[in-house]
Amino acid sequence: MPVSCTQSVLAQTIATMTAGSFQKLAAPTFTDALLDATQGHHIFEYAYKGLWDPTRCRAWFWGGGHLSHMRLIGYDATVDRWSAPPNAPWWCDPSQVANPYQCSSHGYGGETLDEQRGVLYLRTFNSSTLHRYDVVDGGWSTGPSLPQSPASCIATTLEYSAARDRLYYVDCTEQAMWSLQPGATAWVKEAAGPFAMGPYHDYGAYVPQQGAVYFGLGNGSTSLWKLDADGGVTAAPTPPREFHPEPSSSMTFRILTVDPVSGDLLAVAHAGSVFRMPAGGGAWAQTSATVPRKLDVAIPLWGMGAVLFLASNPAETWLYRP
Repeated sequence: MPVSCTQSVLAQTIATMTAGSFQKLAAPTFTDALLDATQGHHIFEYAYKGLWDPTRCRAWFWGGGHLSHMRLIGYDATVDRWSAPPNAPWWCDPSQVANPYQCSSHGYGGETLDEQRGVLYLRTFNSSTLHRYDVVDGGWSTGPSLPQSPASCIATTLEYSAARDRLYYVDCTEQAMWSLQPGATAWVKEAAGPFAMGPYHDYGAYVPQQGAVYFGLGNGSTSLWKLDADGGVTAAPTPPREFHPEPSSSMTFRILTVDPVSGDLLAVAHAGSVFRMPAGGGAWAQTSATVPRKLDVAIPLWGMGAVLFLASNPAETWLYRP
């Protein structure tokens, strides 16, 4: 990690926190205008995760509002500044086309990062296109298209596994897992299943401490699966509640994320509760932590010992030190 990151406002704030606490992070450049998707919407709608790049000391989030604008935003912790890169060349304004679904999308879990190569991958609503963003030079390109069957998963997740050097796509239609190795020209079905999960709004989380990808959940399902570093799939402990990226109930978990120190899974609900699933095995259990307000997106800060949470209305950033 860059020395400038270890000396940053972010690192200094984390160092003052006690275990199990939340603390608001002053972020003057993180504003409602930055999150504005127009027409009264914001870019955190129907999303739950962002990305952290410890090599470059940067956080990323991509998302969009309902039938409104999409946007990629980034945080450079070395200078404590949030900003939005120029719109991608494939970006378009939903209000200017006959079919606004062609120009809009939510984030869901459809973004992931290959830190080693500096490539951010994302997939928009109901699309077989794999977009690639170079986090160093800001260039956009496309990767191999998803097969038609998994592309029919309207709202699901992408995860990159550094342990296996593969990009994973959670196929909620066939209840399977597809993978793509960097440089390959086509996706392959790595784990055929079927693995029980919901047909919509499926989740994923990569745990580098285990080299494992957790996946599943989705509408009407609490089934969670673990893809091990050796490629085997086993059932993970069932969470006590369902997950939804825009829950109607404050008790429903919105966020699935990872404790960057232990590798435990963390589940966060708007009602103020944080649950933990131990990486070493065992059932989900509620922690003593109390969520300070409605939080939308989580970013595990690998190497820094905390999770960064993003919130809207009003725009705020919060840190949680597990």
